[in-house]
Amino acid sequence: MKQVVRRSAVLLVSLGLLGTGALGSASGAAAAPAIDVAPMAGDGVRYFAYKTPKRAVVVLDTWKQETNLLRGAGNCRPLAVGGSRVLLRCGKIDSNFMGVTKTASARGGKVRLLPHNKSGYWFGIGKYWVEGNTPCTGTGGCLGGRAFVNWRTGSPGYPGGELTDWSRADLDRKRLLYISPEFIPAGFANSDKLCWDEDTMVTDAGRIRVWSSHSSSMVLGNGGLLDYECDNYSRLQVGSGRVVWNRGRVIHEYNTANGMSYKRRLAKPTRIVPVRDGAVIAMRVRDGETHDRYRIRFISLP
Repeated sequence: MKQVVRRSAVLLVSLGLLGTGALGSASGAAAAPAIDVAPMAGDGVRYFAYKTPKRAVVVLDTWKQETNLLRGAGNCRPLAVGGSRVLLRCGKIDSNFMGVTKTASARGGKVRLLPHNKSGYWFGIGKYWVEGNTPCTGTGGCLGGRAFVNWRTGSPGYPGGELTDWSRADLDRKRLLYISPEFIPAGFANSDKLCWDEDTMVTDAGRIRVWSSHSSSMVLGNGGLLDYECDNYSRLQVGSGRVVWNRGRVIHEYNTANGMSYKRRLAKPTRIVPVRDGAVIAMRVRDGETHDRYRIRFISLP
């Protein structure tokens, strides 16, 4: 693999100007402050949502190089971004791990309640649908299975076909369908050690491998990054044809389209999330009893 190093662009958020256009020049700017790595989420293409130290939820638009404020989200945390929408859980979580769910445009604006007004644990959103689990009878956080609700109308979705670990609901279509990968890597059926995005298949079982077919793969590096499936909390991320991860202070990226790789040492990178033009990185700057502090940084990648 050919290693390519390109210039980095660091984005500045002015906490006094949290609305649209609050992003400063990329040249010589400081990174944006944030709290708690858990309430951060990205769509793998363009948007990345997080909380500022002032408890505001903002969305970084990596295409326009600006941040967008979500109004009325002071007691919320972003769970997912998709279909140019942000999914948020607000208020206190009950004994079944359920909470009030709201959504907002990634371009900014006021948050709104999901129209279904049903209890649930929602973890994915698109242009039309939210995906999650509904509570079953009993106690102790029991979840009653996969559920889909149209956040525009409140109508439940009942997609046809068999739901497996390799199926993902197409949340951007008016009619709910399943998107299944073209192939499953050999030996990884029903495995939690797989991460994928459209045509990119990556496994992590001792080695990080990117697969081009059912039986053909290339090793990218040492594994041990996928603890359980691939989601916003994973140390290995896939999006827009990029595979990104960090090991210690070194961040890694592999571009499946051009075969170029990149690595760079940064101060305490905690989470790296791919987007179309590079990656968003959360770097820890201070541990706290209530809230840890981070810096949010965008880096352009080959």
